[in-house]
Amino acid sequence: MNGYLRFKGPIGLVNGLAYSPDGLQLLSGCEQNGVVLWDALKGTQLRTLDVNFNSAVARPVAFSPSGHLGVAGDNGDGMHLFDLKSGRELQQWRANFNAFIEVASFSPDGERILYGSTGRFKLWTRARGEIGAFNGNCASFSPDDKLMATAGAGTLQVLEAAGLKPVREWQLPGPVHAVAFAHDGRHIATANGNGTVYIFRLADGPPRALSAAGGKAAAGGRSETLRRARRGRELHRHEVAVCSAGALPDGVARKRAGAGGKRRTTAFSYNHKTILHG
Repeated sequence: MNGYLRFKGPIGLVNGLAYSPDGLQLLSGCEQNGVVLWDALKGTQLRTLDVNFNSAVARPVAFSPSGHLGVAGDNGDGMHLFDLKSGRELQQWRANFNAFIEVASFSPDGERILYGSTGRFKLWTRARGEIGAFNGNCASFSPDDKLMATAGAGTLQVLEAAGLKPVREWQLPGPVHAVAFAHDGRHIATANGNGTVYIFRLADGPPRALSAAGGKAAAGGRSETLRRARRGRELHRHEVAVCSAGALPDGVARKRAGAGGKRRTTAFSYNHKTILHG
């Protein structure tokens, strides 16, 4: 197999992909056949889900934390909730963005759905419908479900997940294209349009983003040497770069990754020691 699987089927362009929580299945949002469930180990189709997209095309998809439900957005401003075991659509609603749905995900408790488009996000539940909205290019839940991080045109903001009340805010250079919490819930990474990944520690006192290259504070108005942050080293440089973040438990660091260009995605590993971004 040369180290990879080829997934075959009449699916057309794939607009969205998501792994199940156990890693055994894949969900795809496709131009043909809508939403398809796959065996991630064999590369075979398990079923095409009975989701009514009307004339729209499936885009982002996501599994619920339990792996029993799925959600998909489409290019016609529609959202779709479905049961993965039966393949049946449970609920359909309009996002009222008047644009393509670009992001869709579940909260860690599986009770809320986050979806967004064109710099605007909304939260939705089956019981209450839309429960809140906020601005940003990207958003992420904390692992304990208590906080949300959202980022946009040079701003990273932390909100209370329950009421979306602002908790903390940082100013950053350039637009932010992606944001992610570490699995310890104490750190946040952003992928910025200036080609830099910034890492922030959620701790008491004024937060700082520090420069691993210059050894001085890049934001927050304070200077500090970075003996710990310099321990972080670049492991690989390519179109997607992986950087060690060994200093994460002790400090806040900024990593310059790759040879310039925009960073549009970022994610922490489960051991908090590596960051994938590209």
